[in-house]
Amino acid sequence: MPETPRDTATAEEQMMQTVEELAEREEQLEAAQNARDTLAEQLRTLQEERDLLDDRLKREVADYQNFRRRTAEEKTGWSNEAKASVLKGVLDIFDDLDRTREATAKAEGPDALQSLRDGVDLVYRKFNETLDRLGVEAIDAEGKPFDEHFHEALTQQPAPDGVAAGTVVTEYQKGYTLGDRVLRHSKVVVAA
Repeated sequence: MPETPRDTATAEEQMMQTVEELAEREEQLEAAQNARDTLAEQLRTLQEERDLLDDRLKREVADYQNFRRRTAEEKTGWSNEAKASVLKGVLDIFDDLDRTREATAKAEGPDALQSLRDGVDLVYRKFNETLDRLGVEAIDAEGKPFDEHFHEALTQQPAPDGVAAGTVVTEYQKGYTLGDRVLRHSKVVVAA
């Protein structure tokens, strides 16, 4: 069957449509390749950033570990310095106590008792001076209102005349503070 002009026009239209579709697909393929290239570049950039951040994180972790080690060493050093400071004062007191013991062993009669008293007084004074220098203070308890922050009640007893209930009437063991911190609570008897 011979081709009619209408068939030729349709064939040309189909061919034109096919060419247009191919051109459109070629544009889509080119756009897809450009998008792929852009994504590949973004991926490379992100990988580089990741590597930089990973390196930075490793350095930060190493710095932190070094900081912790130095801090622990400094803490140990401070602790040893504090101990040495306290022990230096205690050693002076220990020397005085040792000299008192030696002096009383050699002394006889009333001199022995006086030598012992003088030695104990000296040791007591030096010990008080050392505690003062370190900032240790005795808690004043007797005759004061009971305060659970500073006192430990061992027992209660009926309030004597003129003493209000809740007042410390007897102190069995002296308490001490260091600044705001209680080193040892006073052991007391409280009026009921």
